[in-house]
Amino acid sequence: MAKTYQWLPRKNNTGRRGLEVTTSGTLEWAFVPMGKKRETTVFLNQKVARKDIEKSSDIVDVVPSRTSFGGLYPVVIKAKAIGDTTLTVGGARLKIAVHPRRTVKVAFRNVLNDPAGTASDWKTKFTDKDVLRMLGVANAIYSWQGNLRFEPVGAVQAVKSEIVGAQEPEDFKDHVDPKAHVTTFFVDDYGGSGPGAWARSWKKLILLEAGIKKNVFDLVFCHEMGHFLGLPHPTGTPYKNLMNQTSKAATYGGRHRYGSNLIRSQIETIVQPCKWKNPGKHKCST
Repeated sequence: MAKTYQWLPRKNNTGRRGLEVTTSGTLEWAFVPMGKKRETTVFLNQKVARKDIEKSSDIVDVVPSRTSFGGLYPVVIKAKAIGDTTLTVGGARLKIAVHPRRTVKVAFRNVLNDPAGTASDWKTKFTDKDVLRMLGVANAIYSWQGNLRFEPVGAVQAVKSEIVGAQEPEDFKDHVDPKAHVTTFFVDDYGGSGPGAWARSWKKLILLEAGIKKNVFDLVFCHEMGHFLGLPHPTGTPYKNLMNQTSKAATYGGRHRYGSNLIRSQIETIVQPCKWKNPGKHKCST
């Protein structure tokens, strides 16, 4: 009697590459980055020999493991060529997409919301070290879910807003770096944005309030970057999804307020540079 296999996410596993996976369900699709030492690990509910795995093309190389984790068996998928393919094991089919590396250039600006101020009065004082930390988190999330790489455009610069209490992203449009895909502005306060700290994004701009809590600041930046890449807030609350509205934290008792997951449709969007324009205007509470 032939075995019946299922592709399953490992329960309570955060993944080998910083990804978070759902605790139940059957996988139907997987993303594999293209490049040196790029791979994705999925799981089978039964041990399988390499000879029993059928590949529909030469796009990926598959290495099953003999060691189980929680009753599931890892299968490492390594990219060999760009394209789409399907793995089949005992009738269990897994669609796979392999994409090349794409680079997103990001500029950063400290802002003084006071035309009368001087250079020593900048209200935000983020450093190049802060930027590298933020981009490191973004690369950890997006490199394995879209094969995107974020790089800074020069050092952090300081600009003066011509509008006191500027609130809208378009108030900063004259300071967008033409060499960057998107420019991130650190602001002290929007003025009138309400209690708590906020983040906003529109077209090629991202605004981050300095008051956003340190333990989530980098993820909020990644969330706003998702808007730039063409992602809206999802319908419902997908498990630990990066684009969830943070105000829906109560859905998970607050423990899963910020996640790093992207679902298939989101990944299929961000790998298309033509979608990198964030036509909507987003205001996100933190």
